Amino acid sequence: MVRGINQVSVGRGASKGGVRLVSLFGCLFLLLLCVTGCRPLPEPLRVGANIWTGYEPLYIAQRDRLIPEEECQVIRLASAEQVISAFRNRAVDVAAVTADEAVQIASRLPEARIFLVCDYSNGADALLARPGLGSLAELKGKRVGLEANAVGAYMLAQALETAGLLPSDITAVPVPIASQEEVYGAGRVDAVVTFDPVRSRLLGHGAQSLFDSSQIPGEIADVLIARPEVLQKRRPELVRLVRAWFAARERLVAAEPETLSAAANHLGLTVKDLGESLKLIELPDPAANRRLLSDSAEGLPATIRRVAGELQLHKLVEWPVDPERMIDVTVVEGAARP
Repeated sequence: MVRGINQVSVGRGASKGGVRLVSLFGCLFLLLLCVTGCRPLPEPLRVGANIWTGYEPLYIAQRDRLIPEEECQVIRLASAEQVISAFRNRAVDVAAVTADEAVQIASRLPEARIFLVCDYSNGADALLARPGLGSLAELKGKRVGLEANAVGAYMLAQALETAGLLPSDITAVPVPIASQEEVYGAGRVDAVVTFDPVRSRLLGHGAQSLFDSSQIPGEIADVLIARPEVLQKRRPELVRLVRAWFAARERLVAAEPETLSAAANHLGLTVKDLGESLKLIELPDPAANRRLLSDSAEGLPATIRRVAGELQLHKLVEWPVDPERMIDVTVVEGAARP
């Protein structure tokens, strides 16, 4: 490029003033190239998630490069508690959480916004007990392990209420999802509130389900949340992330052999167990997402209203939330456009 500038500047008929002028333009051009070249590239959009069948489209999108790694990175964390902490501390831009966890977050960070419904659990979250404990009533006096977050406490509260038990009737033992199989296997708890893939593996080892999310339909939903400044400043990346999510969802729902095999390996399940797990969740498509995010009477706002009421009743949140204010449908709408 410098050589080209010099050749032009000393070409036929060039005056000394012309040489100086073109040389000045050349210097300015080089300076512009240097400044532009030295400008740091934008940081990738950071998405925090733990391991759960309903979040698998995120990992499929990353594995299959449906969205470039330099633009978006899915950060796998060990538990929902870590995901929530990372979001609160701004270590991630987007968090994959349950709707009740989103309510907990919004009660402290009112600016949090839900922009995608990942899934609804229709049995993939469950309270499992050891063989010999045949009913919820038999949990009285027993130790129940659960993650120290909203969804674990919410599931346990609903199960106890169904059985007419009080929280004081059992001993709640905080157990992170990554340790639940070990703690259960060592006999340190009599029952555990868990979700897939741990649910499937424990059932395979003889645990039995006493209560699951199919008994509280529409109340255990998973969503993606972000702050308004991320929604505003990183909108193009968020739109591409949502498009990649739906493309990955299609591969999973279509049961493409390569996708199922990779997903099962990632979740630590057999392909057969993954197929059974997928039957217990609903993965809304783009049209369903738009409806769920915008339908105040029967969509996600209604779910949040019910869940927030239950969480307040059980003193799991301190401050009320506004379901309408928590939701942003524009990213899904943008992703649906050509």
